[in-house]
Amino acid sequence: MRYLFAILLLAVMTASCVNEVRYTSKEIEDYTPEIRDRIQRGEVDFLMTFDQVRYSWGAPSDIRMLPPAADGKERIQWIYKKQAVFTSTLTFEDGKLVEISSNEPYLKRK
Repeated sequence: MRYLFAILLLAVMTASCVNEVRYTSKEIEDYTPEIRDRIQRGEVDFLMTFDQVRYSWGAPSDIRMLPPAADGKERIQWIYKKQAVFTSTLTFEDGKLVEISSNEPYLKRK
C-alpha cells in the first residue's frame, strides 16, 4: 500500500512540473521565425493574431465583445487570470492584438 501511495504522489508531483503544450510544431511552422520564437517563449506582442496569442498563452479565462472602434473595426478582449491575483487583458481589433494591460509585474510582452 505504501508503494502505491508513493507512486501516486510521484505521478502528481511530476504532472505539476510538466509545461502545457498549446500547439504543435506544424501549427506554427508558417509563422515568421520571430513569431515562432515568441510563441515558444510564451510571449505576446502587438499585432499578433488570435491563434498566435492562443498558442503563446493558451485559452483565455474570459472573452468579451466590445463596441466597435470609431472606424467600425471589430473589438474583442481576452482576459487571462493567474493565481486569482494577476489579470492581463488583451484587446484585439480586426483580429490583431492592439492593447496589452496587466497587473502582472513580470509580463513578457516583447
